Amino acid sequence: MDRAVKKMKSQKGASLFLALMFFLICSLAGCAILTIAKAYEKRTAVRPEEERQYLAVLSAAEFLKEQLASCEGQWSLGLSGIDLEKETENEVHKALLETLYAFCREYAKNPAAAKKELGLEIALKDHPDPVWAMPDVKVKITLEADDRWETSEEGVAPIGLEALFFLEEEKNSSMSLRVTGTVIYEADALMEVYWERMEIGR
Repeated sequence: MDRAVKKMKSQKGASLFLALMFFLICSLAGCAILTIAKAYEKRTAVRPEEERQYLAVLSAAEFLKEQLASCEGQWSLGLSGIDLEKETENEVHKALLETLYAFCREYAKNPAAAKKELGLEIALKDHPDPVWAMPDVKVKITLEADDRWETSEEGVAPIGLEALFFLEEEKNSSMSLRVTGTVIYEADALMEVYWERMEIGR
């Protein structure tokens, strides 16, 4: 050990050259570490925004799934439809039931052509500061007769529902919700909603 220290302190050419090489290697290693750290910093700076957008769309999909689940069951109808002001939880729930009821009325007239579309905007309001809050998510919902099975039974409508989620108007949909089920209805009397499958996908 003493011998190595003496060589490092030595002013002779060979020892000085070895010392310089040692410091050069250390400098290069330090530069490499700094370069990697800066590159990682640039990559991770983009990730929080991407993660925020992904979580916003996923949260909107889960919220819509919950609202559709709350549409299940029997709903009494009057001449003007469901008493939505009293019976619904929020505006999304109300809009979904209105659309389901309108679809049933169309299905009763022409099952093959029955189709309804609904546009929603889901504001999550998870943070008071808009800089940190999740962005609003736009949803395009399409209801059509589920063509996987046919029924001639009056008052029974097999439904296929697809919801697409966007951060911008109908651009770059990053997630979807597909639902199949059945609605049993009697005009101006009742509507019963039963879902068979709900699946969130990308």
